[in-house]
Amino acid sequence: MRAKDKDQYRKNSKMETEITFTEKRRHIRHLLGLPIKYYLPNMEVGRLGFTLNISQEGLAVELPERLKVGDDLKLKILQKAQGFVEIIGRIVRIRPPATSGEVYQSGVRFLNLSPENKNKLGNLLVLLV
Repeated sequence: MRAKDKDQYRKNSKMETEITFTEKRRHIRHLLGLPIKYYLPNMEVGRLGFTLNISQEGLAVELPERLKVGDDLKLKILQKAQGFVEIIGRIVRIRPPATSGEVYQSGVRFLNLSPENKNKLGNLLVLLV
C-alpha cells in the first residue's frame, strides 16, 4: 500500500471510529466550560477543576490530579445564573495528560441528583441547545 493510500485509510478509520463512538451514547453531549469544585469522600475543602462537556447522565471534567475509575465524588458546577448545581458522581473513565504538568480528563456518571439539582441541570442543558 502506498503512503498516500495509508494516510487516507487512517483518516477513514478515524472518522468511522468517531462516528461509531458518538452513536453509542444515549444522550447528546454539549460543550460546556464552567469551573467546578470537586470533593472526594472525607474532604471538607473542594479542589478546582473545569467541565468540558455535559449530558443528562454525566460529564467530562479536567482535574489536576489522577483519580481512579470507580472513585465517587461530589461536584459543584459553579455558574452565575443558578448559583451551583451539586452532583454526586462516579469516575468511569480517565484520559491521562498528553504531556507532564497537564490535567487529567475524567468521565463522570451521575449517581444522585436531588430534584432541585436535577431541575437546575435541566435548565442548564436547555440553555446549551
